[in-house]
Amino acid sequence: MPLVEWTRVLWFISIGLTAVLLAQLWRQGLLATYRVLTIYLIWDIVSAVTLASVKYGTTTYGVLFFSFQPITCLLYVLTTLELMTQVLRHYPGFAVLGRRLLSASLAVGASLALLSMFSGVNYQPNVPRSTLIAVNLFLLSRVVCLTVLGFVATSTFLFMWFPVRLPPNATRFLIGYSICFAVRTINYLLLGQKGFSYAEQASFVMMVVLSTCLSFWIVRLRREGEEPVLARSGKISMEQQQRILEQIQSINTSLMRARRK
Repeated sequence: MPLVEWTRVLWFISIGLTAVLLAQLWRQGLLATYRVLTIYLIWDIVSAVTLASVKYGTTTYGVLFFSFQPITCLLYVLTTLELMTQVLRHYPGFAVLGRRLLSASLAVGASLALLSMFSGVNYQPNVPRSTLIAVNLFLLSRVVCLTVLGFVATSTFLFMWFPVRLPPNATRFLIGYSICFAVRTINYLLLGQKGFSYAEQASFVMMVVLSTCLSFWIVRLRREGEEPVLARSGKISMEQQQRILEQIQSINTSLMRARRK
């Protein structure tokens, strides 16, 4: 079976897994906790079903795909902000700082991408206008993905390194989300370098990773996972962990105090 057919099969599997994850969120009473993630999952199903109903490679498919990108990118950002808030719900000072840093990074990155678009950096006189729009949208998508990936990857590393109390559900969502973002960002970069001839392979890899993450979330998502758990490290003693926790809480308190001023 051709790779494009395998990708299509995985695509439908991922749609089904997304629906199962939504049902699991509802069954565990977590829809209200992860509102933006729920909206993103619903949008993912709607956009995927819409694209699946159109023949791949046609002009209609391309128009729909690129018209969906701004909404998808916006939901990427909002979902990341929500997951960061949920992971750091017991450290609100760090959560506010993280949201501000991510917002500032996105504002700078998106501004640079839009500036290049409107200044005609990618303009080529012999290239169709629709192709130029596609190239610029990919540029904007790459900027958003790279910014979010860098922020999420750094945050995930810090969470895993320092012994802090984190809710398992949100932490698993954030780690899986960062893996999906890493693959998606690499795909965007490769598509930008090698062109759309790589699109089939990129889509297949993305579907494999997405289906794996969705399956993991479905299996591990539990209501009890909302309770914070201390991520203990075997490299440091309990006394050192407690000292680090006190220092982190002190910094969090200072950030909250500075926020009120």
